[in-house]
Amino acid sequence: MRRAFTLIELLVVIAIIAVLAAILFPVFARAKQAAKSSAAISNVRQLVMATLLYAESADDRPPLVTEGARGAGVIGGYTFYINFGDSRSGQFDPAKGSLYPYVKSKEVFGSPLDPSISRSGQSFAFNGCLVQFPPAQGLMATMPLSSSPDVSRQFLFGEETTGDEGTNDGFFHPLYDTLATWHGGRNAMGFVDGHAKATLVEGRYPEIVDASATPCWPSDPW
Repeated sequence: MRRAFTLIELLVVIAIIAVLAAILFPVFARAKQAAKSSAAISNVRQLVMATLLYAESADDRPPLVTEGARGAGVIGGYTFYINFGDSRSGQFDPAKGSLYPYVKSKEVFGSPLDPSISRSGQSFAFNGCLVQFPPAQGLMATMPLSSSPDVSRQFLFGEETTGDEGTNDGFFHPLYDTLATWHGGRNAMGFVDGHAKATLVEGRYPEIVDASATPCWPSDPW
């Protein structure tokens, strides 16, 4: 006759399983986080490469850009948003934007780490330093990419946050907007020269937004 487990033996087995679970669950969570981070970097890299391709046939200029409430529902920008989110994420349909034919995937405009991506449809914002200053109402003209003070340091697209959610309009206002830190204090960011990486942003806004000691927007034009 087979001997049954004693209560002590059963408790030991349960304790071992609990210890293994406590060790493995954080490992799995970190692996999942790393996979999402890699996907976000890949997406923003594709957006940057699409912009570079567009600029090749547009005198080195990225597509036009829209911003804020005045840009909601306006066709002609690199992306399209149905409503301006103000203090929360907007609602986007990137397929109606001028950059979409170069990527042919709505998913490229989103970051898996954006808590509002399933509702909003976009996580990345275009650096406002790359539009002509002062910007016009509605559609804004962009500057040649080669006019960047430092193409290797200035970001072109980055994950924007309104606090608990993602970008509200796909446009990063150089004076007021905030870059997300969903990657352990870093941001999935694509730069003007074409490279992309998870970049530490805290305390580095002048370096990665303006790419210069001189602010690209000396004042708020609105």
